[in-house]
Amino acid sequence: MELRDIQRIRKSERPKRSKLFIHKADIMLLRDSGASFEDIRMWLRKNKRLITTSRNINTFYNKHCKGLKE
Repeated sequence: MELRDIQRIRKSERPKRSKLFIHKADIMLLRDSGASFEDIRMWLRKNKRLITTSRNINTFYNKHCKGLKE
């Protein structure tokens, strides 16, 4: 195997991390203050230049943020 083959295999096996992880604290703060997922989507688009869907934010919040409050 050549070096490029090894790097390609290694790169393909790395788990991908969501871009929302960087803004996790902002998402939690906005959600706790009563913002809807659509409001959070528009805020991320305007202030952080991050294009995503409200459904994606909903899934991320339920998976990574909801259990931290309890």
